Amino acid sequence: MQIITNHKDIELALVEVIKVAYSQGTKKYNKLGTSYISYLKTLQ
Repeated sequence: MQIITNHKDIELALVEVIKVAYSQGTKKYNKLGTSYISYLKTLQ
């Protein structure tokens, strides 16, 4: 397993992946977000 030392590269890559995924499936993510929030409310 390769150890990655540059954390900023990882963060930038993650941000790009999230941006692309979000722009491609905004409706899917909104659905996930609302179901996650309602799940958190049931825990309280």
